[in-house]
Amino acid sequence: MPLREKTAWVSVATTLLVWGWYFAAAAGEIADGRADAGELLGMFVGAVVLSILLEVVLAIVVAVVAPRDADAPADERERLIALKATSAAYWVLSLGVTAVALSAPFLSVAGLGWFEGRPERDLAFVAANGIIFALVLAELVKAAGLIILYRRGV
Repeated sequence: MPLREKTAWVSVATTLLVWGWYFAAAAGEIADGRADAGELLGMFVGAVVLSILLEVVLAIVVAVVAPRDADAPADERERLIALKATSAAYWVLSLGVTAVALSAPFLSVAGLGWFEGRPERDLAFVAANGIIFALVLAELVKAAGLIILYRRGV
């Protein structure tokens, strides 16, 4: 298994673990009607820090296990695989951000009420998390694309 495929697996695992926890916890707080913007921001910062730490530590472990592969430059096939996976992720990100932008007026009219008496904070929170979700989904598409393309031998 090529080093870049192994790092893609690391990315999928850490993204699902950390961001799955974040979005599940945030959705739970909103559903319970106890959403606090400060607490959610703290959870977000914690998720970013944890995600970075896990990715770096696991990437180092993968590189230490196969030091020869870690130093090898990407060949033409690997560059093509990365390009295809990045292209798919770009479309997911573009569609996600567009969906957030198009839904914002509807959400503001709906008067969300998830935070006590602060509809402007509701919309900002929903929009920010929608964009974060689009970024996370795009990262998953890119990593999964890398894995699939390496497995198919493209």
